[in-house]
Amino acid sequence: MGSFPYPHGRSQQGFTLIELITVIIILGILAAVVTPRYFSMVDDARVAAARGAVAEGASRFYMTFADYTLNNSHTTPAGLSDISGAAYLGLDGGNRLVVGDFRLTYGGGADGADVTIDVEDRGGDGGWSEVDAASATVPWPGS
Repeated sequence: MGSFPYPHGRSQQGFTLIELITVIIILGILAAVVTPRYFSMVDDARVAAARGAVAEGASRFYMTFADYTLNNSHTTPAGLSDISGAAYLGLDGGNRLVVGDFRLTYGGGADGADVTIDVEDRGGDGGWSEVDAASATVPWPGS
């Protein structure tokens, strides 16, 4: 009797069909559980980054307000239009400012009213889409 590499005289050629199907089912279950969580985390990260952009926008607004006040003999701006130009906030004609992958839109601010900051995210196609959970209202300084 010759020697066999496996006990009891059987040689193993590979995996059985049942073993392969079992592994495929387990991988499918894992993918079904992990994929939604991954996309949820991607959305959460997008909203968190947009909130960071809004915080930067609020910071820029307050810094610009202070800069205007110091450069104009301690006269405060009457409204957002006084500080929206290229010398200060640098907003475009639609009161928008691009900050990285985000576009901030400033609103309000007339006669000392609160300023709203809305944020849009640049999509993969280059278009802009609003991020609802990341807008903010900041009070006009001194009001």
